[in-house]
Amino acid sequence: MGKEIEIPFINAEGYSVPLIKVRMECPKSGEDVLIYALPDSGSRFSLINRRTLNECFDNLEDHY
Repeated sequence: MGKEIEIPFINAEGYSVPLIKVRMECPKSGEDVLIYALPDSGSRFSLINRRTLNECFDNLEDHY
């Protein structure tokens, strides 16, 4: 029997949406971090953890 993979889901407007684990560049630390994210259009991801964003980027309100 193979290894089981646990896939986390969130509930968004009545739909269960899978989260995927992605590697994100973190400029403040100079390292990559693993995060859970929502698949988005193209090759982008929607980040869902504001704490991680604040730990990795400065002045979010100025850029996004």
